[in-house]
Amino acid sequence: MISKDEYLKSKEMELDGICSSRKLKNFLNQSYSKKNGAEFDETFSEEYLWRYALYMSSRSCYLLENDKNNETAIESLKMAAEIYENLYDISKEYDNAYSLLLSSLCYDLSGYQANAKCLIDKLENELGYYSLKNDDYINNLENLFLKTIQLFLQKKIYLLNDELVQLESMDLSMFNSSYENFLNEYVALLKRVPKN
Repeated sequence: MISKDEYLKSKEMELDGICSSRKLKNFLNQSYSKKNGAEFDETFSEEYLWRYALYMSSRSCYLLENDKNNETAIESLKMAAEIYENLYDISKEYDNAYSLLLSSLCYDLSGYQANAKCLIDKLENELGYYSLKNDDYINNLENLFLKTIQLFLQKKIYLLNDELVQLESMDLSMFNSSYENFLNEYVALLKRVPKN
């Protein structure tokens, strides 16, 4: 059985390999060039960039949770932030505003608070606070979390208290039952899928 330290070291080495990947760097550079208006025959894939940004940001946060000074995790988070920022400007497949929110969050967590603040302010100036469009209980709860994150990234600590009080006062039993219903429906759907 692998120890936690061995697992963390393997994830760190994996992230180091991803950050130095020629393909990822090439795709990132192409996305940066496209963001800046260059015209060329692009070979990069938005999906590839999105998937790697998601993976890098989640694994980096796990490493930082265990070692707040992990340089590989910090560099990986910064690269994920750059990918999300580029996708904000060029993506035809992904939610641009959500990409900007993720970019801001990754910049903040990797120590680039000025970049994070500029991007989150840009988002607010263009759209107001980012939120999900459906008006149901779960989305309302998620929107409250999203707004709290955005206020934190903007360093509007004085406004956070109202949001936190609202979160504390919410009845989460409805969220839990909605989530449980979703899981039950999903499992039932999986059982109906024919096996090859």
